[in-house]
Amino acid sequence: MASTKTQRHITITRSKKMYKIFILVSVMLFQNLVFAEETITWGVYEWPPMHITEGEHMNQGLYDGILEFFSEKMPEYKHKRIIANAKRFWRWIQAGKQFCYVSSIPTEERLKYAYFSLPSGFHVANSVIILKERLEEFGQSNVISLSELMQNRQLTGGAVDGRSYGKDIDEVIAENTKYDNFATHTTGNLGQSVFSMLLYKRLDYIIEYPFVASYFEKVLNVGDQTVSLEIKESNPFGMGYTACPKNEWGRNVIDRINTILKESRTTEEYRKILERWQSEKSKKLIRENYDIFLNTGN
Repeated sequence: MASTKTQRHITITRSKKMYKIFILVSVMLFQNLVFAEETITWGVYEWPPMHITEGEHMNQGLYDGILEFFSEKMPEYKHKRIIANAKRFWRWIQAGKQFCYVSSIPTEERLKYAYFSLPSGFHVANSVIILKERLEEFGQSNVISLSELMQNRQLTGGAVDGRSYGKDIDEVIAENTKYDNFATHTTGNLGQSVFSMLLYKRLDYIIEYPFVASYFEKVLNVGDQTVSLEIKESNPFGMGYTACPKNEWGRNVIDRINTILKESRTTEEYRKILERWQSEKSKKLIRENYDIFLNTGN
C-alpha cells in the first residue's frame, strides 16, 4: 500500500515538473515569436550617395549612415534592408506593412497613411551646378535666379527627366519649358550622365544636390571642378524624414526614432554622418545653419 502511494506521489511530482517545463517552453516560444515579429524592414533606394548599394563605397551613403545609426540604437528590433524603388516603398507603407523608409519627404497625400519622424537628414538643397572656371560668367554670386537663367538663350541647362527637384524648382522648370535651351535627359544612373555632360561642356549648368555633385567628382576621379549656386526661388536647405505606416506599430517605431533624434542630433557623431560626401563649402553651410535642422519639428 505504501509503495502504491509513493508511486502516485512520484507520478504527480513528475507531472508537475513536466507542466512547469511545458509552461516555461511555451513562454520562451511565445517570446521568440513576438521578437521575430518585431522586425523593421528598411527601404533602400539606389541613389548614390543617398544610398550606395554596390561597389567600393557600398553602404557608405548619407542615409545608409543614418539607417545604421538607428539600427544600432534600436537593438530591441531586428533590422533588414530591401532594395526597391520608391513607388514600391509607398505601396508597402500604405498597406500597413512593418516597413520604414529613412529618406522620405512628407506630402499632404502621404500624411494620410504614414507617420513621419522629426527631420533626420539635413543638406544643402538642389542647386545650380557649374564649372568653377566659368563662375565669372554667372556673376560670381552664391545665389542665382533659375528662372532668369533658363531664359538666357546664351546658356544651355540640363536636368534628369522624370525627377522631382522639389515643388519650387519644379514649378520654375515647368514655367520655362518653352525655352529650348534647357532640356531634361533620360538616364539610368540618376544624374551621372548629365553631370558628365557638364564636365565635357555640352551643358553650361545643371540642377543637382551639391553633395551628389561632390560624389560624382570623387567616383569619376576628376577633382574639385564644380561649384554650386543657391537657387533664389527655392529653400536653401533640404531635409529627409523617416516614414512608417500609420498604425500602432508605425507610431511606436516613429516615437522611438524621435527619442533617438532628440538625444543624438546635437552630437558631433551625428553631424559627421550628415557631412558624408559633402564639399567643404557645403560642410561649412551645414555647420553654420545647423540650428535650422535642430529647431524644425520641435
